[in-house]
Amino acid sequence: MPADSYEEVRFSSIDKGIEIDAWSIPSRKNIDSATVVVVHGINTSRKDFTAPLPAVMLSHSGLNVLLMDLRDSGGSTCEDGRHSAGQNDANDVLAAVYWLRGKHDIPPAGIGIHGVSGGAIAALVVADRSDAVAAFSLEAPIFDFDEAAKQEVRYQGFPEFLWQAAYWAARLRGVDLRAIETREGISQLNGRPLQVFHGTQDSRVKFENSVDLEAFARQSGVEVTLYSIESADHTEGILLEPDLYYRALGSFFSASLLN
Repeated sequence: MPADSYEEVRFSSIDKGIEIDAWSIPSRKNIDSATVVVVHGINTSRKDFTAPLPAVMLSHSGLNVLLMDLRDSGGSTCEDGRHSAGQNDANDVLAAVYWLRGKHDIPPAGIGIHGVSGGAIAALVVADRSDAVAAFSLEAPIFDFDEAAKQEVRYQGFPEFLWQAAYWAARLRGVDLRAIETREGISQLNGRPLQVFHGTQDSRVKFENSVDLEAFARQSGVEVTLYSIESADHTEGILLEPDLYYRALGSFFSASLLN
């Protein structure tokens, strides 16, 4: 991507005192104003490979992209250095959506989200809170919060019972990590399409999360497509199957936002 092909932008989150850094990347084909907000995962930023790779793919597919840093990440405001399981991050993503509407006059029907891991959680919290986004693409999402929290604690090398301590510590500082869970976001899609990518050998967020998510989505009447990336660990799928991602991301958002 040429150095002059993106613009550094900054806007305020919904929460007072939080400023968000982002890159605004115009479509390489300039065929429409539809835009996809790309949201990175936990302990990464918009510079992690899992964010700019899909962003460039989307740009080459004819879509504009807003590649953002969530709070406590990259160039955005460091609030407290703690993750909120998407609850607070969703306000940053919604702020990006409102910025697109106010700055570029893009309607809700022209805005999509691609969320990676922790960014996928935030995306589904947005789906529950707002109808201002037309389509959702997720990479390695969680489904069962309790089990995913235990998996994350084990992944970090600690006994799984410690997740309960983390949960109540968050409650004491005013954040309910389970205020809006994945299934609630799916239940509120109300006809908005969903696609999911997940590596079958994911050691951090087990592949079964997406299998269960797909089943629940279908039971809820949601239009959903699950791409199972064989032998891929956590968020590695885009490295192993780049052509699949390029085709799937471009076709999904083109069909969802450009028509």
